[in-house]
Amino acid sequence: MRIVTSLLAVFALGACGLPTIETPSAITAPCPVVEEVSDNEAVLFMTMRQPDCAPGKPARLTDLRADAVRFGVRPVGAHDDGGAPVFLPYQRWEEELAARGGGNPALLYIHGFNNNARVSTQDARAIARSIDHKGAVVTLFWPTLAGPETYYWSVTNRDWTQPYADALLRNLAARHEGVILFGHSMGARLALDAAIALGERHPEWLRRINQIILASPDIDRSDMIGKLKRLAAIEGVPPVTVYASTRDKILQTAWLTNGYPRGGDLGSTYPGLLGNGPTPPLYPDPIAANVTVVDTSEVSRGLSGHADYIYSPETAADICRVVNRIDHGDARVPARRPDSGQQVAGSVVLRKGDAPCFDQASRAAAWLESVD
Repeated sequence: MRIVTSLLAVFALGACGLPTIETPSAITAPCPVVEEVSDNEAVLFMTMRQPDCAPGKPARLTDLRADAVRFGVRPVGAHDDGGAPVFLPYQRWEEELAARGGGNPALLYIHGFNNNARVSTQDARAIARSIDHKGAVVTLFWPTLAGPETYYWSVTNRDWTQPYADALLRNLAARHEGVILFGHSMGARLALDAAIALGERHPEWLRRINQIILASPDIDRSDMIGKLKRLAAIEGVPPVTVYASTRDKILQTAWLTNGYPRGGDLGSTYPGLLGNGPTPPLYPDPIAANVTVVDTSEVSRGLSGHADYIYSPETAADICRVVNRIDHGDARVPARRPDSGQQVAGSVVLRKGDAPCFDQASRAAAWLESVD
């Protein structure tokens, strides 16, 4: 289903016609708030999606903007009706967050465009499995609308969500000695801007961010470079790893739709989608001393190439090594300029094959396939 949705996005991202939006008048029942949580695998969340708690049906999170911020946990269910969100009072949510920490960093995952709560919960748990994460797993469910034709509606909702993403990261950094900040696709923009806001307002808390991971970032390429340099200028900035590819059809389509290339698209020919084939990696110069660009083209998996961070064991294993500070061995090779062959500082290419964390990442990918 995830692959089908991605392919639909490739062909219909810029399609004309109005999307189908849920009507808020049908969502009126209050959601129950509980105190007890029995599922330790359930993912903690903060959401800006309007819930639907109609009597006689499992609670769910709609595509609409919420009337209030809500906190809770969501089980890793295979279907929406098998993993209903459970809403908690904020103080109880904080207690659950602390109880799951165990002195380990919190993992904050921010999903991308056209992802519902079920998919985002599964992805967050898959990341945690692939990196052998021992701490709390937290997601931000923001109101991206379902369907590829809603791309610009979701861009607007992403911008509307930004202050809440800033507040969530600030809250986690203020209360935890470590945070792994992970943003995918459009969610990478929320993550990057939240990190900049935190660093410019509370640089002492930015030092508590262990790693920033931007996977397939759907951010204007030049804008992303400027923002990464702005972040790098803050004292105590954490390492940033950008995972990008020449085979990401979703970002190639986003290039066509926006008119400008995306940060996670390493193609240098416009537009790659129309059959120009693989193109040389585009980042010939280092962005900043704390930024590493990882080219996943050789190890890309799936028809869309947009979810290598969970479906490519080599990419997931690389993230595991980054987060856990494990030597990469020969899994990475230096990127080189396509014209001169000169090595490019701050850019590497992932190789196929076994490497530290590979088996663990493979098991995580297999688990994700089993629940998708």
